[in-house]
Amino acid sequence: MNSDFAGGARSVPPGWLAVRETGNPFAICCKLQRIAVFSVGSHDADRVVSVPHGHRQRARRPVAQRRGETVWEPEFESVDLRLVVRKRVVHIEDVHRDGEKAVARPVRRAVIAAVFTNPYAGKYSEDLSELIDAGEILAREFMTCAQAILGGNVRAYGKGGIVGENGEIEHIAALLHPKFGRPTRAIANGVSILPSVKKRGGQGATIDIPIHHKDAMMIRSHFDSVEFRVGDAPRANEIVVALAVSDGPRPHPRVGGLTEAEAEGQDGLR
Repeated sequence: MNSDFAGGARSVPPGWLAVRETGNPFAICCKLQRIAVFSVGSHDADRVVSVPHGHRQRARRPVAQRRGETVWEPEFESVDLRLVVRKRVVHIEDVHRDGEKAVARPVRRAVIAAVFTNPYAGKYSEDLSELIDAGEILAREFMTCAQAILGGNVRAYGKGGIVGENGEIEHIAALLHPKFGRPTRAIANGVSILPSVKKRGGQGATIDIPIHHKDAMMIRSHFDSVEFRVGDAPRANEIVVALAVSDGPRPHPRVGGLTEAEAEGQDGLR
């Protein structure tokens, strides 16, 4: 598979999905738990965050500064992700204007999601450990991908999920609550809890994922949500789980409240 970068043909590894956004200086290539961000016109990847399938991130460290951006090099330890993943989805939008006024700086919002078979569909189980453990692995994958997409500048986050008709709302809770939050905050250097939403739905169901500031949830300018859907998911025996992120506030925030500059960022609230 080849992709055109700034007018020059560039080879993309087999099985990777190349995404080129109009007016955006980056092309994003994703394969399972891998994401590479290429600068248009360059010959090498500026940032490569590679999470081999069945692995998770153990730690991260800054390794370089390129054009003013921190580049993260993850380290990994092997784990067994037993879920049957049908697809991974990355949604990106850059907000340039809202209402009658352009924003001071385009704000990038993204959703990173996975669609997989629900191992507890159609039956009741007291033990939901398979989903609980998977939540930790997916959280590391999603936020690693999010940091690459936002250039290491995640400022707000939230999480959500949709369960198919043969599953339970509690199956989403098992993914999102016991183990999803801690690795997400660690990779984003966040303090506040992640707001969440969960629902039952069929193929193409839409979900509005709430987000707030990663350091202090009462920073009013970052109260927002990101709409997301997967056209053919979830099927009756599937789950869609997603992480939403943003690198800035709502367009034109002007309703007062705690500001980012005033926040202490110690307790996750103020």
